[in-house]
Amino acid sequence: MLDNMIAPRVCAFLFQLLHNCQHVRDAGLIEQPDVSIADYALEHNLTIVTKDKDFYWLSVDRPNSPKVIWVQTGNLTTNQLIHLLENHENMIQEFLRSNRLFLLIRKVG
Repeated sequence: MLDNMIAPRVCAFLFQLLHNCQHVRDAGLIEQPDVSIADYALEHNLTIVTKDKDFYWLSVDRPNSPKVIWVQTGNLTTNQLIHLLENHENMIQEFLRSNRLFLLIRKVG
């Protein structure tokens, strides 16, 4: 599940990787608080992909949380973000198979 800070177009790439991708807009959650988005993701077995540190804190504070991929990149174009995720595809796949709830991806340089 992509949060509001990530362009919906990234879903096409992530669908190939995750075999399921929704944007908060398409789920009707664009104006909902982060807790509601996290609950929806958990209920639908979705991993949240976000640029928002608040989802990290939710995953730490709540015993039942969806997996969270926090992308710390600063300002990137949508194509640059897709390229960054492509470069981390193996790490993302490993994370999704693991019991871990949180993955941080940073743009280096």
